[in-house]
Amino acid sequence: MAKKSTQKASKTRTGYSWSVIVSHAFSLRIERYFVGLLAGVIFISTVGMFGKVFDGLLLTALFLAVYALAYTIVLECRKLQKHYVVNAQQLLIEHSSRRKQQKVKILLKNIIKHRFDHYLLGGYILTKEGVKHLLFFNTKEDARHVEKALGVKTLDVKKKK
Repeated sequence: MAKKSTQKASKTRTGYSWSVIVSHAFSLRIERYFVGLLAGVIFISTVGMFGKVFDGLLLTALFLAVYALAYTIVLECRKLQKHYVVNAQQLLIEHSSRRKQQKVKILLKNIIKHRFDHYLLGGYILTKEGVKHLLFFNTKEDARHVEKALGVKTLDVKKKK
């Protein structure tokens, strides 16, 4: 398994920037939950059909091994990295893969809709042109800095006992 990204976000004179190196992160949170759910379904259905727990464990381990191998191969082929910079006027997104590099400059006044998920560490923004841009975060603080730049007040809802 590959290591998670250890790069930290930085607050610069030009704004707030952070990088997400996808090849270093083993998987996204939502992906982990989905693979865990599939592994559970494989285990339960195998035990239900054959009645042997060992067979269920064996097939589940085989599924996880094949998935990890395929995921590693895809990540090595893509070598995906995303770098974001947000300041008072614009959001700069730089996508880098093995074969191409793309830079996108989005004015904050052109953003008409956005949604951030602080638990799954992702989100999207929708521009006036109808283009949807996906955002990935390393920490919840990264998402809060972007929301602050967009002028959104973040609510930290804590359950009271």
